[in-house]
Amino acid sequence: VIGSYGEIGRLYPEVYAQLGPKAATATPIAVWYCPAEQQGEIDAEAGVLVDGPMEVGGRLRCYQLEEAQVASYTHHGSIEQFSDVYSRLTRWMEESGWQPCGPCREVYLQ
Repeated sequence: VIGSYGEIGRLYPEVYAQLGPKAATATPIAVWYCPAEQQGEIDAEAGVLVDGPMEVGGRLRCYQLEEAQVASYTHHGSIEQFSDVYSRLTRWMEESGWQPCGPCREVYLQ
């Protein structure tokens, strides 16, 4: 649990420190278990995508993301524009009859 969406970044050093070289080329992700507009305590995970199971300890856990049909958007630009991206994606989902039904996943390509 973090205090705001911007605090997700402080979780990655713990992930990278424990995984070491295995995380160096891995794709970072965030998993959000709360609505985008939520304020206060935010239930979230920071992690990296890996090719298979690995031993982890402490607060880290290794698990396979469940397969899901998703609405996705590839954003090229600054993180400050994320709220605008989420607004456009939410609007598209409403217009298309889609409903959120699980955690939000962000995959950071760069």
